[in-house]
Amino acid sequence: MIENSLYDILDELDKDVIIVEETGVVKWINRFSTDISKLTEIKDKIFSDFFSEDYANGKLHSIRNETYSYSTYHINQNNKSLRVYIMSNDYSFDNYKVRDYCYSQIIDKFYEGILASDINGKIVIFNKQAERIEGQDASQMLNKKLSEVYFHKSDDDKEHEMVIKTQKPLLNQYKSFRISSGEGKYLSYSTYPIIKDGKCIAAYSESRNEEITHELLSQVIELKRKFRSGIEQRTNNELNLSNGTTFSFDNIIGDSEINTNLIREAQTMARIDRNILIIGETGIGKEVFAQSIHNYGDRRKEPFVP
Repeated sequence: MIENSLYDILDELDKDVIIVEETGVVKWINRFSTDISKLTEIKDKIFSDFFSEDYANGKLHSIRNETYSYSTYHINQNNKSLRVYIMSNDYSFDNYKVRDYCYSQIIDKFYEGILASDINGKIVIFNKQAERIEGQDASQMLNKKLSEVYFHKSDDDKEHEMVIKTQKPLLNQYKSFRISSGEGKYLSYSTYPIIKDGKCIAAYSESRNEEITHELLSQVIELKRKFRSGIEQRTNNELNLSNGTTFSFDNIIGDSEINTNLIREAQTMARIDRNILIIGETGIGKEVFAQSIHNYGDRRKEPFVP
């Protein structure tokens, strides 16, 4: 009974299991070795004809030029000593460690930042791009709960939890996230559920690094603004936009570093879905910047409300 139970257990392992008699003959191989590794040919053959042991490095080398990590155990059956080899192919995708390593390498090469959490809200994936976008090292994020790392104003902000509960993705979002230990950052992202057998087991967010795109866009707009201002000085009457405004960033003249940085800051603010208050003395251009921000934002087609 115990013997049969042992074989049943070994048959369930996702590793190669080979049992060898004292004579060196392969007595038994498990289901994984038969179905996955296709080692059927070694049954009832001499083990050393197919594998050589590298004791110094703890490896087995096969005649197929495959390398295995392994451990061995001795068991007695009917007064006979048997040696049990439990083996994992170091470079086969059937080895879950190799598979996980390959997946992690692929995910780290994504242009998008990837953050995944399990059903308990624990962060289980935080790729290289996510590190760059959020300015946090993966070692500071992995295995921590989202609630420990991110500041949530309310339960509505707990989007991973909501996506796992509803099993519905949250698409094309743009909002600020604040790391508990740092400043908030605006991210463009979507969050998706991971569903297995009808149950949501995790959620992941795909955030886009728009800093480079935004920088290039700012440069293009700055060049366009300089070009237009160089060939003509537009007056309020010449620029008559249908949303009730007169000015855009194209109308702002000047290429000093202070002016250029101010325009870029204003363009960044234009992407925030919030009311914006501009304070300053009379005549310094508050109205010009207010209208320019409106015309740069997503609501540029809507009426301008000063």
